[in-house]
Amino acid sequence: CNGGYVNLSGATQGNVTFRNFVINGGASSTATMHINAVSSSQPCTIDGVLVVLSHGRTSMTGINAGYDVTIKNTVVLVYGTDPVTPTGIFGGNSTVYVDNCTVVCLDSITGSVGIQGHGGAGLRVRNTYVGGFATDYTGTFAASGNVGNASSGTGTPENNTGLESIALSTTNFENVTTSTEDLRVKSTSALATTGAARLATVLTDVFGVSRQDPTTVGAFEALAGGGSSTTPLIGGLTHGILTKGRLVA
Repeated sequence: CNGGYVNLSGATQGNVTFRNFVINGGASSTATMHINAVSSSQPCTIDGVLVVLSHGRTSMTGINAGYDVTIKNTVVLVYGTDPVTPTGIFGGNSTVYVDNCTVVCLDSITGSVGIQGHGGAGLRVRNTYVGGFATDYTGTFAASGNVGNASSGTGTPENNTGLESIALSTTNFENVTTSTEDLRVKSTSALATTGAARLATVLTDVFGVSRQDPTTVGAFEALAGGGSSTTPLIGGLTHGILTKGRLVA
């Protein structure tokens, strides 16, 4: 979906899973995916989705998740000179999980934010990589339940694993250059070797490859032979085809 957006709001709208598609948000919306006011009995899941922010609307958000949303094995990719103060993921009014996701900004963008927690303190970020933004984390996060590359409390990253300082560079990823990016994690990266506990709800990666335990932080599981799976996630698409992990611009 190029130039569109998904808007799911209202307490009676839920029980929806978004899986295996690419969306490049339209400049007419403030959020590429807006999932809000869904009750606990009607949760939503975003699984294996590539969300791209490359348009110029001010304060645009990749995913705005309000209530009872699980985001896993998903890539939020921000790049270019057009986005103005973009945010990768905003959420956490009540029980929002961001599990094994890769949220990156490939270009230097003033005011960009990776993940912003809402005042409701319901956002739990687990085994997720965030990097390249002016501010990687801000806002309020759940005080417990965060593991791996995450934040806990009011905009304060956990430092027990040291994964918050991992560079968005070729030391850790195959390629971080806009238009040729390949966000597979290198098997020698600390993201693959530090030992983040595998989540019971995320047993495969974005390609459907079984996750090891300990697991790789982010959407791509690094394999012992070097690099991640080379199986395409979505066939026949031009923008965002995940062949060898490459997100084609």
